[in-house]
Amino acid sequence: MAIVLAMQGSVTVSTATTFLSKFFEELAFDGLADRAAAEARRQVERRPDWWMPVLFSRLRRGRPWYEPRFGDERKRRFDDVWKKIMEGNCTPVLGSGIGGEVFLPQRYELARSWVLRRQMPITRETHSDLAKVAQYLSVDSGPDMPPTELLSFLRADLRAKFAASMPELQWTDPLQSLISKVGARCRQKLGLKDPYTILASLDLPIYVTTSWTDLLEDALAVAGRTPTVRFFDWLHDFRFEEDPLPTPSAAKPLVYHVFGSFWKPSSIVLTEDDYFTWLRAWMRHVDNDKTDFVPGSVRNALTDTSLLFLGYILDDWEFRIMFQSVKSFAGSSRQDRHQHVGVQLRPETATVDPEAAQDYLERYLDDDHVNLYWGSSSEFLNDLRETRPGP
Repeated sequence: MAIVLAMQGSVTVSTATTFLSKFFEELAFDGLADRAAAEARRQVERRPDWWMPVLFSRLRRGRPWYEPRFGDERKRRFDDVWKKIMEGNCTPVLGSGIGGEVFLPQRYELARSWVLRRQMPITRETHSDLAKVAQYLSVDSGPDMPPTELLSFLRADLRAKFAASMPELQWTDPLQSLISKVGARCRQKLGLKDPYTILASLDLPIYVTTSWTDLLEDALAVAGRTPTVRFFDWLHDFRFEEDPLPTPSAAKPLVYHVFGSFWKPSSIVLTEDDYFTWLRAWMRHVDNDKTDFVPGSVRNALTDTSLLFLGYILDDWEFRIMFQSVKSFAGSSRQDRHQHVGVQLRPETATVDPEAAQDYLERYLDDDHVNLYWGSSSEFLNDLRETRPGP
């Protein structure tokens, strides 16, 4: 509980009624609990029991809830984001939550379904943690079982949702092919409001993604852009020595997958062990400056541009490990120039309350220029589309 309003003893009904009415009226105005309590106390200051109401709070900023979206700074914040985009000085870092908002289940939904289906004897607090659930499955049934069951579950989920409306689908096709076909239908249905369509309309040269799908690449191709796709080689078998990386541009953007792809199930970063192995590989290649593993253009994008995080939950492994990988590149340029970082996260996080999230991210980034947009990826991207400057 972020705030508690209590009475220190017997209080009259008249005082309690007057105090509480004013308190909630003021709280609704700006969400500042301490100011609301002060205004309410002023209404009863001439009563003998004026001192009875007391406010207990562990808040640092005073608000017991987050302000939706950018709050009252919407125009200024989006103007700043668009300036970065128009200058090509912005890099989207995209999580799996974007695809989940379209038609794929979220990772916490996958975790819960596995726990229920297999009746896993794990604590309730970890039922939504896909990495922990997949780790249990790996130990219990073998390291190849988590990606195998993941693909099987997603295929069944797609079939349950779209078999009737898309009878032309061949359910023996590769999973990524099915996802792409369903994605095309969803893009057509959503039109300009489709998250990936909006992302593809941003003329940026580099997109970094932790998603396992090709939905972004498909949207870029539909938009008339020719994406180049690369993967971080955490397993040492995704090398591209004979395929030089062209310079990323708006016409030929680079899509850099950091956690693998459905096209190669063994490349998927899924279990706790996978994340630890991935992070060790990342740090080793960053320290050794091996640009054949992490292209220089990706390094520059993660250090010298404004980062726009989309589709993440604050306490999820996907976000935390990706954030750590960004921090591993942080050098004097980010700290000295105070790079603006645009961050969009879902506020329904399990372990960090919304009021503390701003401080948490500022400390995490060692930067005091972190702007939080509280809402879904779809809401953010549609707000971004609606605030796009004219020609």
